[in-house]
Amino acid sequence: MFGRVWILSIVIISLSPLFSYENSFSYLDAGSVGKVSLHHSPEFSEISGGYTRLAKMGQGHTTEAGMPELPQFTTYYQLDPEKTYDFQLEVLDSYTIENITILPHQGMEKWEVENVNIINSDFYNSFAVYPEQNMVVSERSQGRGIEFVSIHVIPYKYYPKYDKLEVYTEIDIHVIETGENPNGHLNQPKRSRIFDEFYKDLIVNFEYSDRPEDYQASAILYICGGNSLENSYVQQLINWRHKQGYIVYTASESEVGGSSASTSEIKNYISDAYYNWENPPELVGLIGDTGGSYGLPNYDHSWGGYGGPTDFDYTQLDGGDMIPEVFIGRISGSTSSEINNIINKTIHYEKADYVDNIWFSKAGLVGDPDESGNSTIFTNQYIENLMINHGMNRVQTDYDGSGTQTFMEQQFNAGILYYNYRGYYYGYGSYPTNSINNGYDTPFVTTITCGTGDYDGTSPSEEFVRLGSVSNPKGAVGAVGMATIATHTMYNNIVDMGIYDGIFSKKLWYAGAASAAGDLAIVATYPNPNSAANAAEAFSKWSNLIGDPALHLWTDVPTNFNFMHPATIALGTTMLDLTITDDNDELVEGARVTLLMGNDVIFATDLTDENGNIILTWDAVESGNMDITVIKRNYRPYESIIEISSAAGVAVSIISDEIYANSGEETEFEIELHNYGTLIAEDVIVELSSSSDHVTIAEGITNFGSIPAGSSITRHITVYTH
Repeated sequence: MFGRVWILSIVIISLSPLFSYENSFSYLDAGSVGKVSLHHSPEFSEISGGYTRLAKMGQGHTTEAGMPELPQFTTYYQLDPEKTYDFQLEVLDSYTIENITILPHQGMEKWEVENVNIINSDFYNSFAVYPEQNMVVSERSQGRGIEFVSIHVIPYKYYPKYDKLEVYTEIDIHVIETGENPNGHLNQPKRSRIFDEFYKDLIVNFEYSDRPEDYQASAILYICGGNSLENSYVQQLINWRHKQGYIVYTASESEVGGSSASTSEIKNYISDAYYNWENPPELVGLIGDTGGSYGLPNYDHSWGGYGGPTDFDYTQLDGGDMIPEVFIGRISGSTSSEINNIINKTIHYEKADYVDNIWFSKAGLVGDPDESGNSTIFTNQYIENLMINHGMNRVQTDYDGSGTQTFMEQQFNAGILYYNYRGYYYGYGSYPTNSINNGYDTPFVTTITCGTGDYDGTSPSEEFVRLGSVSNPKGAVGAVGMATIATHTMYNNIVDMGIYDGIFSKKLWYAGAASAAGDLAIVATYPNPNSAANAAEAFSKWSNLIGDPALHLWTDVPTNFNFMHPATIALGTTMLDLTITDDNDELVEGARVTLLMGNDVIFATDLTDENGNIILTWDAVESGNMDITVIKRNYRPYESIIEISSAAGVAVSIISDEIYANSGEETEFEIELHNYGTLIAEDVIVELSSSSDHVTIAEGITNFGSIPAGSSITRHITVYTH
């Protein structure tokens, strides 16, 4: 390390929010040694009393009251479960500042510091050094198909007795494989495409798997309070999700734990599904309020003398870390009409069938500084910039604390895609009014302040979502609020920014994932062993999503699919080859195409390749109507029907079977074809091929001859595997 001594004059800078959850680290893979790098340049602001502040609003920093407030940075590192590692910090570049007194942390009630009232005089008059450790690496944690650790770095050394600060502007963390891990296994080895999108920006060295077999099929679990599973709108939601390509599991309250299931019974059910089901649920929707006809219980989390409801504990299935194993939300209705209304708005929001394109570019943001200070404005400015940078060019704001209720009503009634409120407990604009009448222009709402998410009573977040009816929809499609009247400004700011960073920057499609991004932001900003860790846990758990966690959020004017597919196919057809394009004639990669008939008589789903191509196959041979659905983020869903016709004609199909072949041996493959049609099939030829270099087919083309109507013919083909 080489150092430079700088004697600086400290200048006042403008307050520009930097969001700590934006990963500041980079990664270089060097085989058995990985290198994580951090480059940073501190900014300084002058505080009355001769103190200097280095932390910026939204940035992680130390939070021990009265001790130096220094910026800290957090990232996560993906591990090979079968290896052990050593983490070594190397300082590559640094400088020293003389005659500087670092601001002691003044608490989390407000960002602004007018006077320094809290100071640890013993420390500031001592020869001690702060922090004692510049890097802390957590214990190993597991997720879906991956294992990781968190790395926390404070790139400073402060010497209070000498008023001296060392600044490490460039550091490397060398990650060295040291041996085999005797406990090297994953509790849940299956990867999840939904969770990979959640991990990718969190983990500095994240890698997707290039093996399709590593990934599970996307799955949702709805746990239904009372007899809500029998509700026709609940059944519509289940069918809609299945048409979109998800495996949809359902469980009535009685299946989970009897007539009045407990939190432990519900969590045990989810945990069993996570560890033991072939395709574990990635999203868990609780259908029902905490009371009423469809009541499902909630956990309660206490901190600082206050307790509030939470469903977060249901997501902690693999250890006690704050990275969830499932995304959760609550469709909170205590009556059938409330459930019907919420689900009706959810489905039409996703279909975007009653909205104009201008709606997708509009949002309303409120930052009321009256009680919580100007940081409520800075938080909204960060969100505003995110939205504008992602194409939303009609973002309206109210930052003066005046007329916020009227502003909220006007924005809803004009039609907005998002509504965000940062202010104070029961402030105007934090709860809905009867003057809202916005039809199907239902926004996703975030009211991140005290008492907006106490759903064990009736919270403003519930009121936003319950507003309206099936015949007169209005209000919100989903909402995130904070439990208890004891929330603090700085923590609320981080949760709020984290949600929108997840939605826009990280392109998280699901409301449950966006809500979890807010939780994760505060954990990454104030991580263990930081003194604010308990508060970070509380604010993660007090942040509650009301609505379907599988809600597909919009962030742009949707593109329409425009492609050709047959309206009718002959009985006996068991394959469909499609190329998906949009209304700009562009090939669409990563679109999910799903075919569904009846109660999974046919269910085939997959993603299009880089050329927009997809081949879907199925086994069943049955006539009728087959739904075809195509979805992708910021594309309007495509829905149509393909008729499988039993009309007169030829309809030849292979009889599906499993054939086992041993490597190094010849195997006789028995191929059986059946003619489901009403006419004879003449001169039927089958071509057998393999994409593997390890398979040799003796005769790739076989003539089956003619197959009479209603008859089958079998041929044997020799295949050698090597």
